[in-house]
Amino acid sequence: SAWAQATSPLACIIMTMIAMAGTACGGRRDAGAAIFGALAAYFAYYGTTIAMMVAAKTGVMAPVSAAIAPPLAFGAWAACRLAKKGIG
Repeated sequence: SAWAQATSPLACIIMTMIAMAGTACGGRRDAGAAIFGALAAYFAYYGTTIAMMVAAKTGVMAPVSAAIAPPLAFGAWAACRLAKKGIG
């Protein structure tokens, strides 16, 4: 839908925020764990986006809500992680 296309550029910003939070210095986490965490977040975001698109197409949710929910939820989560690490 048009709403999904309008919010898709936000995915790049959100994934960058998640990557920054995962790779920021802090703790004794190795690079492999950070990469695995970033990949898990990416697939969770992708799966949530697909689920919301299906919900919008079947009429369970309004298309606007379905398009805006994943960027808002994952963006808030990433911002919270960045704030906990003292970044931004």
